[in-house]
Amino acid sequence: MSREPRESEISAVFRAVDSTHAGPEKRRNPRFPFLVPVFVRVLIEEETFNPLRFPGQASNISAGGMLVEIEGLSENDYRMLIRRQRMARIHVQIPEAGDAVFFGKIVWYDYRQTSHGTVCNLGIAFDVLREKEQKLLDGLLARLETDARKSSPPEVKA
Repeated sequence: MSREPRESEISAVFRAVDSTHAGPEKRRNPRFPFLVPVFVRVLIEEETFNPLRFPGQASNISAGGMLVEIEGLSENDYRMLIRRQRMARIHVQIPEAGDAVFFGKIVWYDYRQTSHGTVCNLGIAFDVLREKEQKLLDGLLARLETDARKSSPPEVKA
């Protein structure tokens, strides 16, 4: 029988996973690094049969969503994205688990010019997932949390 993790253990995992975030954790779900290629299809209501398709890279994942980075996004495509919150499908190969298609809503964008070209980060909040995808996500998050616990430094008790 497994025991429930103590609050201090969970806090240590949060700090290890998101050490760049200053201040108390305010997110509903812990985020874990998740660096895999993805394929994003953005559904554009005004262009029913022509969704925007982009290869990208996942940066992190949580029970609530995923951060995806798309390089080389044109300014025209970006302008189509930001008109309103868009629905998206994220096609991803989960290591040691299989293919998944996550449905969600793009809730924020960060479009910028870099020395290598344009980069657009998309914050995608998951909608209710199908049973298969929910099981794959739950298994992935459990593995990522275990890995984060193993790599986090032990907490110093005062």
